[in-house]
Parts: sequence; structure tokens; C-alpha cells
Amino acid sequence: MPRRRQNPESAVRWLDLHVLDARERVRNRVVVLKRVLIANRGEIACRIQRTCHRLGIETVAVYSDADANAPHVKAAHASVRLGPPPVKESYLDGGAIIQAAIATGADAIHPGYGLLSENATFAASARSAGIVFIGPPSTALEAFGDKIKARAVARSVGVEPPPGSDGPISPGDLATIEAEAARIGFPILVKAAGGGGGIGMQMVDDPAKLARAVQACSDRGKSAFADERVYMERWVTTPRHIRRGPVCDRPDDVRDPRTRLCSHRRGTSRWYDRPLCVSLQGDDASCLGPHFRALPGRLRAYHSHGWGSRPIRRRRRRCHHQRAAAE
Repeated sequence: MPRRRQNPESAVRWLDLHVLDARERVRNRVVVLKRVLIANRGEIACRIQRTCHRLGIETVAVYSDADANAPHVKAAHASVRLGPPPVKESYLDGGAIIQAAIATGADAIHPGYGLLSENATFAASARSAGIVFIGPPSTALEAFGDKIKARAVARSVGVEPPPGSDGPISPGDLATIEAEAARIGFPILVKAAGGGGGIGMQMVDDPAKLARAVQACSDRGKSAFADERVYMERWVTTPRHIRRGPVCDRPDDVRDPRTRLCSHRRGTSRWYDRPLCVSLQGDDASCLGPHFRALPGRLRAYHSHGWGSRPIRRRRRRCHHQRAAAE
């Protein structure tokens, strides 16, 4: 029997209704923004700019010397130079970005994704300066922006992550690397603890290459996110990447949209998402349901708001937490 195709437009209409309802509920609590500083570059910054301009919001661009003539700089109402081309001396300089926001009269900072978007210290500093940080509060970022801590938070509510190390792995500690690898089992995924987007991540199936991969991921995380910590977890072969994204409104209101299938990838980054995961049926849906519902409740404890996302990777007919229990 052929599988019924889902209509993406129906999913968009369903989401629009919930967004409109959320806007109505928070109408009296919304902070009206007139100027937003975008703490990012390239296409990410341009997409945020287009949305702001459609809403009548002015934008401020920041740039390094290498991006002085970039499209996002030319399209902004104002722009501020951060420093030389190296990212750690420009786009990762949180203090300079906050000073740029104050100097240009920006009401808010939009971090985009990557760079400082998951940096709890940067989010807290922006709010301390009286600037709106467009993203989760620092308490939520401390819990979920750090992948190592996020694993512990997930485990605390009964959501079992893939088998992996419980803390950061030092690139120079070969004995610990080998012991953890033997416990976890190959193939292994070495991951930077900070940031995202597949940066600082390598799959290793040869024990002889593990130490070099740990060092490389640590160096990449340090250069991209100013965080050299790495950890290891089991590589999942032929996974199905399923997500649900809770929408968190203030105060303490979490709504949970439907599942999305995110298995269409280019390298380590998602290429596009299907609005509905039609393959999640029967036993698969029942086994994932309680675990999908557990983390939104945890978000309330961290006073989170905005749009979050929690993934579960499924292999064949068994969920991660089922396989971990069997092992």
C-alpha cells in the first residue's frame, strides 16, 4: 500500500495558527524593537536583515576587516568594525559586540547561529547591559548550549543519549581516550562541546586515528567557539534523525509542535527538513512519545523561551534509549 504523502502547506498553516495564538497571548508583554544588531555574518546575517526590514526594524551589522564590503554590511542601516579577520579577534569578541550595540543604540542583539549564539556568558552580559538577547536566557544556554551538560540534563529526565563519555576528554590524556573508546565501542564520533553546525566533529572507525581526531576537534572548537573541550559518543550507522521543536513563551508556557524528519543531510549539516515525519508510526511513535514530552517540562525549570529543538536519532526499528538499555 503506497504511503500517503503529507501536504507541507498544511503543516505551515498549522504552525501559523499556533504562532498567531502565541502572539495574541503575549501582546501586552512584547518588547517593541526598533534597531537590532546582528552578531553574525554572511548569509545568516542577510536572512535576519531581510526579516527585520520587512518588520520595519533597523539593523546594525558588525564585520571584520575581511568582510568590510560584504553584502550584510552594505544592507545594514549602520555597521561597526570589530577587528582583524581571525574570528576569535572579531566575531567571538563578545565585549566588542556589546559595546557596538550600545554605541549604535541597538535595542537587541540577534546572534544568528554558530559563533556566540550558544554562549551563556555573552547572553548574560547583553542582558546586564540592558540589551535584549534574541534567544534563550543564559540559564537555558548553560544547560543545553553545552553538549556535555545537555547530555546530563537529558539523562536526568530519563532521556538516554547515545553511549559516550560523561565529561570532556583531554587531547593529551591518551590513556583516558583509549579507555573511553574501549567502553563506548567503535565507530566513535568525536565532538566539540560548544557550538554546532557540525563544526569540530569527526567520525573515527580506526583506533590508530582516534588521538589525532581528538586533537583536531579540540583545535577546531577553540578556533571557532573559543572552547577547546571535546567528548566522544557512539557513532550511529544509518540513522533516522527526528526532531521536535518546543515553542516556549513567557511565563512557563511550552507548546510542542509535531515531529520533523531531518535525515536529508549534506555532510554533517541538515540540508532540509520535512515538515512531518510520516515514518514515525506504531511502536516507534509510542516509544518516543514519553521522551519527546520529557524535555519541554525541563525547559520550564530553566525559564527558557523561544523556539527550541530536541533530536532523537533512530536506527531501524529501535530507539537510542532502547538500544542503550539492551547493551
